[in-house]
Amino acid sequence: MTNFKGVVNLRVLILSKNQIKFIGDIGHLANALETLDLHDNLLTGDFKFTSSGIRDLKSLKNLNLSGNQIETVELDTSISNPEESSETFKNLVEINFRGNKIKEFKLGPLSAAYGYQLENLQRIFLSNNCLQNLHEVHAYSYKDQGISQDLLIPSL
Repeated sequence: MTNFKGVVNLRVLILSKNQIKFIGDIGHLANALETLDLHDNLLTGDFKFTSSGIRDLKSLKNLNLSGNQIETVELDTSISNPEESSETFKNLVEINFRGNKIKEFKLGPLSAAYGYQLENLQRIFLSNNCLQNLHEVHAYSYKDQGISQDLLIPSL
């Protein structure tokens, strides 16, 4: 991906319909970037939130990865220090994975277990993928983390 070092106040980054194959380190945009749109690129395989280049984007509200070739989505639990994750994805409101090849979507219990604050997450778009069943819907309570809100996340 293009190097945006020195651009520290960028709020919206739209790189749709290019030929991007991976998300590099864009952590220097962490304080300002609210929207990252990478739809219709060449992202493939597994997408792990914490090992991708977006893990440091603490202001991120909207993530659009639709129209790629992503097959698995998960909130990776291989973080060396889970305490550092408490601010990661805290502001995330919408995730768009429409039109990929997703067979597995793992987000729910890992978020509560590893301290990810997803209380603002309102929309997850997963239409036009390869999901075969919806096992159940889990309600994860964040009350143990000082949050009085429940979050419903489908377990696929």
